[in-house]
Amino acid sequence: MIRASIRHIFASRHLSHSHTIVLSTPTPFVLLSNFSNYADANMSPCSAPITRRKRLYLLRHGQAAHNPRAEAAKDNGCSHETFLQLMKEDDVLDAELTELGIQQARRLLDVNVASGAWVAEGRGTGTKENVIPVGLVASSPLSRTLQTAQEAIGGGEGANLSIVCVESLREINGWLINAKRRDKDDLQKRFPSWDLSSLTATDESWTEVLESEENCRERGYQSLLWASRRKEDGILMVAHGGLLRFTLADHPRVQARHITDDGTFDAKDRFGNCELRAYDMSWDEDRDKKDNQRPLVTLMELRRVNAP
Repeated sequence: MIRASIRHIFASRHLSHSHTIVLSTPTPFVLLSNFSNYADANMSPCSAPITRRKRLYLLRHGQAAHNPRAEAAKDNGCSHETFLQLMKEDDVLDAELTELGIQQARRLLDVNVASGAWVAEGRGTGTKENVIPVGLVASSPLSRTLQTAQEAIGGGEGANLSIVCVESLREINGWLINAKRRDKDDLQKRFPSWDLSSLTATDESWTEVLESEENCRERGYQSLLWASRRKEDGILMVAHGGLLRFTLADHPRVQARHITDDGTFDAKDRFGNCELRAYDMSWDEDRDKKDNQRPLVTLMELRRVNAP
């Protein structure tokens, strides 16, 4: 399980055997500071009134096909160059979950993620106010996140859940083809119950140039703004280690903290494979508008569950 950030993963620009990483300055995604434009570009905004607090559940995908050898080598202290070389050697288009990754996701069924009750149980409280069920599942359009989401919620059938793909939740983009998504028609055949209406017919954002960390974390922030405009009180987002790390740890308009605040947990540390965390997400747009600032999103971590 990799705990190092993708910043470190991609720290070396040149590999042996002529493998070269090109770090991008241009952004392959259109980044919009005005949320209404962002919502129009990615998914229709909801008509429900804006609330100031939601329960947000963040889940990283389970182990995928490009992970095992590189992760094992990293755990044994290999160099960044060796780690990258193994990632490149094992690179496959839109990498899917391994058997272990599928098992990791299925074990979350025992947690009953969609109910939200596991958060209250973990805090030693059982009041109804602490239980906020998942009403919306939003996933990156890469297969490993869609597979993880389906396994973790049991397909979502009969649970009265909306399940949608959000392009901005995908991993740091470019260079490796495990970050390239399949065509929309192919994805719809593989995941017929998912709403893919916001996706373009083909992947128009992947390039051979690695996306910048700044661009990646901005996509994560925009995803949080998107969630803040949704009508659902409980939202499960299924995404990737790099995007989650850059957003929670590095974005200037995101503050991630743990409710204990005693050093037991680092609220900004990297998600493990199939790690699930619950947050109270809050923001104050009125105050920020007066200060001519974009909304400051605060994520107070309540509980986390690691894959066995």
